[in-house]
Amino acid sequence: MTQAQADIPASGTIFEEMQFLHQNLVVRYLVPISTVFSLVLALTIMLAQGVQVAGLTITLLVGLGVPIALSLLSQRTTITETVLRVRSVIVWGLKIPTSSIESADAISYNPIGDCGGWGLRKSKKHGLVFNVSGHHGVHVRYTADGTAKSMLIGSRRSEELARAIRLAADLPDAESIHGEAS
Repeated sequence: MTQAQADIPASGTIFEEMQFLHQNLVVRYLVPISTVFSLVLALTIMLAQGVQVAGLTITLLVGLGVPIALSLLSQRTTITETVLRVRSVIVWGLKIPTSSIESADAISYNPIGDCGGWGLRKSKKHGLVFNVSGHHGVHVRYTADGTAKSMLIGSRRSEELARAIRLAADLPDAESIHGEAS
């Protein structure tokens, strides 16, 4: 057993992070503003045309329900000694055996420029992207079915996440590598 493996907690879970879409400033501010604007416009048109109360009620429920539902969507990242698991906003996820991970580096990135926005994305630069907010994450390189792949996991605790992935995958810590090179 290596020292890195000895540092893994008995519970098996090394790292866990839950992020919500409402932490994204775009969702937090622009969605409610556009919702209020759209509702006012829709209600004004509906009232001018004499729409019944049921139609108004449905409009209000949908108009307020969508932003509330969006705010409840989440991304969960879990690392155990054997698996890196990321569950996306849309409940789709990915499990990668830690034995197939080749590197994990904390990075800053441009969500719009590098990934085309937030959510579950495909990026030429980073591979598969899971992010709900922010501009920090961990770029993971791994092998699946004999093919080199990469993914970016958005995280508010990217340094800690990268260290946890390297610990689980029994990879050298980037800090110790940089320290030896100096």
